[in-house]
Amino acid sequence: MMLSTLRASLLLLLSQQLLGSGIASAAAAAEQHVLKPPPQRHQHAVDPAILRALEAHADPVDALLSLRPSLAAEMAEPRLLHVSGDAAPRWMTEGDKLRLRRQRRNFADVTDHEDVYHTMRAEGGTGALADKAHLPELVNQRLVKPLIEQVSIAEMRSNLEHLTSYYTRYFGSTTGEQSAQWIHGQVAEIIRTAPFHTHISLEYFPHRFPQPSVIARFEPKARNASLPLTVVGAHQDSMNYLFPLLPAPGADDDGSGTVAILEALRVLARSGYTPRGGPVEFHWYAAEEGGNLGSQAVARYKRESGARIGAMLEFDMVAFIARNSTESIGLVETMADGPLTNWTLNLAREYTSLPARAYKLPANAGSDYMSFTNFGYPAAFATEGNPMAGGGLPGDYDPYVHGVRDTLDVDDETGVFSFEHMARFAGLAIAFSVEQAGRGLSPPMFRRDNRHHNYRTYIPTSLTYLGAPLATHAVTHARTHTHMPQSNPHGTRPRARPSTRQDQSIPVTRYPSIQASRVLLLLRRAPPPEPPSRRRIEAATPEPDAIPARKKKERAAPRFGWALNSIAPMQRAQHSNGDTILHNPPQARPSRVSRRAPSKQGPARGTQTQQERRTE
Repeated sequence: MMLSTLRASLLLLLSQQLLGSGIASAAAAAEQHVLKPPPQRHQHAVDPAILRALEAHADPVDALLSLRPSLAAEMAEPRLLHVSGDAAPRWMTEGDKLRLRRQRRNFADVTDHEDVYHTMRAEGGTGALADKAHLPELVNQRLVKPLIEQVSIAEMRSNLEHLTSYYTRYFGSTTGEQSAQWIHGQVAEIIRTAPFHTHISLEYFPHRFPQPSVIARFEPKARNASLPLTVVGAHQDSMNYLFPLLPAPGADDDGSGTVAILEALRVLARSGYTPRGGPVEFHWYAAEEGGNLGSQAVARYKRESGARIGAMLEFDMVAFIARNSTESIGLVETMADGPLTNWTLNLAREYTSLPARAYKLPANAGSDYMSFTNFGYPAAFATEGNPMAGGGLPGDYDPYVHGVRDTLDVDDETGVFSFEHMARFAGLAIAFSVEQAGRGLSPPMFRRDNRHHNYRTYIPTSLTYLGAPLATHAVTHARTHTHMPQSNPHGTRPRARPSTRQDQSIPVTRYPSIQASRVLLLLRRAPPPEPPSRRRIEAATPEPDAIPARKKKERAAPRFGWALNSIAPMQRAQHSNGDTILHNPPQARPSRVSRRAPSKQGPARGTQTQQERRTE
């Protein structure tokens, strides 16, 4: 009874920090049993009925049933739980899960997948496919490092502020379902603003409980079932372990991982990334706090559909830095694939300036990555530090997780919530995706660029991906001003402007240039190197009827000489048809066409004939 009173007093102390003047008096709601949603202006305000139930009942199941008697059958439902520290799963109840959470004991609910676990054991035990991890060489530094620099702390802060504004993201609650819908909406907006050539799909993965999982998938240019699938995951739900109806902002657990991989997806999508070595999926799992329910359902579906997962990396709790500890990238090796963990350690050392170390957890005390390990897929687990520092949990982990103080403004004697630390893991997710699935070398032909105010300009992004300085030379396809003449004296046919869905351009990287043949393939055809001014065109160009048929054909032919002889910085020239084209500057080497010796017979034959006709 003393323990119950102590817990209730602690709860009241914490809730007073949240409630302020927003809580009605307990006497005014003495008979209240139906829980009211918190007011919008006090999203983390606790209903007084919850506080009274916790004061009256030491057992969380009794407290919950006093508030919601209709849940009695659900709380008594048998569940097969594999509790941390136990050698094998054992039958318990749904209500026992609440008791285990209050005791802060981790578990996996394997009730719905008992048959698969038996099959896995018959095939050689869990992790039977661990030796099939995809472990490529790290060769994409020139692509990955500029992408990591695009990670935005402001974007992550904005997203996490919204995510933690939900009262709780508990998988059985209305706000838990709403938070999943918000994540889905954020990913949909990222896809909508991505370059037109990227192929990213998005889906809900529904479960028997209200909160769905969310899956986004980068498709390669051509599907190939033999290529491995790369998975980057985090769990989106949160839970207050003292009582599931209390607030659970879940900033570090696992809002940090959720937002970190969301930012990684945003950077990859904005850059127009297209995987070459297999698809890449980003997962936001539901109900991790309920026993890895969402990730188990997803992993089982992948196994039954024959998916070949080459590597899976989970991000859980990636923002907290403990006081008096060294900031590091942690990889948990308990129940994870050993070769993949070592490969990810090398990846972290390559792409971050932090030390990367492997740590251990008690058996079955991990997170969603264990679901993939148990279903035979190679998986690894990235986290914020050493969970066993000081001899046991929480170690260097955030001590405020699973409670009302798991917020993004923690900065006290225990440690600090760091968005910079989060950004390191977002960069790790980018590097993991690109190094596992390969770099994409098939971007769109052109990307819109707004640096030139009066024109719709497109940069050849194939050159930016290869790091060519020529990517800075814009190719313009749109007519710019209505006052320009609309004739086309040079016979060049303007190409149609490619469609695009955003006004953003890939930053041009400073890498070695490429061969002239590649430039020729991209530019295809080019105008003369030094087109005459508009006035000279009007004075010197003959009428179409005055030019013989043979001459018409020659004038309409494409001219490649300038591109073959010189790849110099290109400049705009405005012609009478209103098109803006490119040509070599005056200091560039002249083309073969312009090196012809001047005629000794005066003006061109066509022009002379025209003047003679006018004279006659």
